[in-house]
Amino acid sequence: MPTITTRSLLTRLVAGIAVVLTATTLPADPPAGKAPAPPTSKPAAAAAPPTAAAVVRQAVAKALDQLENGASPASVEKSLFDIFDRVIVFTPENQPEPFIETAHALRLVRFAAQGSPEQVRDRIAFLRKNPGLSRTLAFLINDAIAAGGQQESPGSVRRPYEVLDQLRAAYADRLDKFSDLTAAVCVVHDRALQRSINENPTEAAQPDLIWRYFADNEARMVFGIRGVPAELLCYVVDTTTPLREMAWALDKYHGYDQVGRLFFVVRYDYNYLASGKQKAVTVAGFSLPNILKFGGVCADQAYFATAVGKAIGVPTAYTTGSSAEVSHAWVGFLQARGKQAAWNFDIGRYSAYQGVRGLISDPQTRKTIPDGCVSVLALLVGTKPVERQAAIAFSDAAARVAQLRAANRPLSPEPLVAPAAGEPGKPPAKQLRTSDVTSQLDLLEASVKACPGEPKAWFSVAQLAASGAMSWEDKVRWTDALLKLIGDRYPDFTMTIMAPMIASVADVNRQNALWEKAFSLVQRQRADLAAEVRMAQGKMWENAKDVKAAGRCYEDVIERYVNAGPFVIEALKRTEKALRESGMGDKAPSLYARAFSRASLPGDMAPEFQRQSNWYRIGMMYVDRLEAAGQTAAAASVRNKIEQTIPTANVR
Repeated sequence: MPTITTRSLLTRLVAGIAVVLTATTLPADPPAGKAPAPPTSKPAAAAAPPTAAAVVRQAVAKALDQLENGASPASVEKSLFDIFDRVIVFTPENQPEPFIETAHALRLVRFAAQGSPEQVRDRIAFLRKNPGLSRTLAFLINDAIAAGGQQESPGSVRRPYEVLDQLRAAYADRLDKFSDLTAAVCVVHDRALQRSINENPTEAAQPDLIWRYFADNEARMVFGIRGVPAELLCYVVDTTTPLREMAWALDKYHGYDQVGRLFFVVRYDYNYLASGKQKAVTVAGFSLPNILKFGGVCADQAYFATAVGKAIGVPTAYTTGSSAEVSHAWVGFLQARGKQAAWNFDIGRYSAYQGVRGLISDPQTRKTIPDGCVSVLALLVGTKPVERQAAIAFSDAAARVAQLRAANRPLSPEPLVAPAAGEPGKPPAKQLRTSDVTSQLDLLEASVKACPGEPKAWFSVAQLAASGAMSWEDKVRWTDALLKLIGDRYPDFTMTIMAPMIASVADVNRQNALWEKAFSLVQRQRADLAAEVRMAQGKMWENAKDVKAAGRCYEDVIERYVNAGPFVIEALKRTEKALRESGMGDKAPSLYARAFSRASLPGDMAPEFQRQSNWYRIGMMYVDRLEAAGQTAAAASVRNKIEQTIPTANVR
C-alpha cells in the first residue's frame, strides 16, 4: 500500500464527507458603464479548510437534528453509517475524534431512539445538552443487551435509556455530574436484578434509589464515585442488598479497603454441615447483620464480603468455582496499589481453592465469564474518558468492517458531494482501509493502543484467531502485543485471551513455541497458570500422537505444581493412562506416592474443603492403586494417616 500522509488523508476525508451548510455569496455585478470600485483593503486571506473532526461533527449534528425533527431512526442510521464508512476509509488512528463522534451518534440512534416520537425527541435533546453523560452511557452499553437480546420474558427488560428517563424524572440536574454512576445504573438495572445465595433469594432496589444512595454517600465511599470509570462502577451498583442493610454496612465498614478479609469475618456454620438442618441465618432471616451474627457456609461468606464491599464503594465480584464434586464461592475485589489498582481474587477464599479459576456474572449481560475478564478492568483506573471512548469507537469500526466483509460488500464510499468546479478530472481518493481482515486488525490495534484495559478489542482478536481468519504472522504479532500491553500485570486475563489464540495454530511445533512463550510469562508468578499451560501442551502432544512429549508435560505438573490446583489430578490420571498403554502399569503406585509426598497438608478449614485438597484426593487415589496392586498393608497405612489428619472424613 503506498504511503499516505496525514495531511493528504485529512484533505481526502474533508472532500469525501464535507456537508455544504451555507451557500457562498458572490458580489453583484457593477452597473453598466461603470468600472468596478477599487478595493479599499487587501483581499482577505483564504479561510483554512475545515478539519476532518469539524466536518464529521457538522455532518453528525445535521443527522441528529433530523432525528429530533421526526426523521425515522432507520434513515438517520443509514446516513450515519454513510459517514462512518468514510471515516473508516480515510481517517488515521491518530485522529480518534471522528471515530468517537460517529460511533457515539450511531449508538444513540440505535439504542436511545426507541419509543414514541415525543419520547425520542425529548431524550435526544436532553442527551445533546449533556454530552459527557451521553457519551459515557452510549459507549458503556453492551450491544446485545441494548438490542434486547437478553430478554427473558415479555416485559422483563427495561432498556438502559428507559432507566435514564426514570433517573431524569428525579435527578435531571445531577446526572451529568455523576455521569459514570448514571451510566452504570442504567446498564445494570435495565431489568430486574435477582440472585439466589443457595436457598436465600435477594433482589435489587429500584434504580433511582440505588443511584441516590451512592451519589449522596460519595464522600464516604472508599474510592469515591466520580473518579471511578463506569466499567468498574458496574461492579458496585449491581448490589442486591436492601438499602437499610447497605447503610448498616457503610456505618460499620466505611473506609475498609481489605474487603476480601471480610470473607473470614463470617464464621463457618459447622452445625449445619453436621446436622443437615436449615442454617441458623436462614431461620433467623437472611441479612448482613444476621450473617455476621450466625455465620453460614462459603456462599454466605462470599455474599457478605461482596455486599459490604459494594455498600462502601469497592467494586466486588461474587465468584464461584468447582473442585471435584463440591462447588465453592469466594470474593474478588478491587484493591488500590499506590496510584494503580488490581483485582484480588486470592485473600477471600479457602486455600484448597487457590488454584481454581473462578467464574463471575457480568453485571450487564448477566452471562457467566472467567474472573480473568474482569481483572484487566483495573487498567482503566486513571484513564481519561476520551481514551476509553476511542477504544470502543475503534472496536465499533472494526465490527463495521467485519459486517461488510460478511455481507461481501466493499468499503469503497463515494463522496457525499460532487467534485468542486474546475476539478472535473479529479481522480478518486485512494483508500486507507477496505473491508478486509487487515483493516479490521488495524482498527483493533488502534483500540488497544488507545486504552489497553478496554477488553472488547482483545476478545475480538481472540475470536478472529479462533475462526481461522488470522495468519501465523498475525497471531505472533498479536501475542507479542498482548504480552507487551497487558503481560505479567494481569496474567489471568493474558491467558484468557492468549490460550484460544494459541490453540487455533494448526502446526504443532508453532503452537508449542507460543505455549512456551506463555509459560515463560507465568511460571514465576502464577503456578496455577503455569500448570494450566503445561496441561494444554500435554493435550496438544496427545492429539498429535506424541505420547512421550505429552508425558513430559504431565510429569512437569506433577513434579512442580502438585499444590497449584486441582489440574494435577488430571495430570496424574493421564500419566497413569500412558503408563498402562506402554505396559508399565505396575509403576502407578510409585507415581502417586511421589505426588502424595509433595502435596501440602490441608489447612484449618471445614472438612468438606479439606476433602477437596490435593493432599486428600491424591492420598485416596494412592490408596486405591496400592490395593489394586495387592499392597494392602501399605494401603492401610496411608489410609490411617489420612484419617488421623481429617478425622471427620468418611474415608471409604
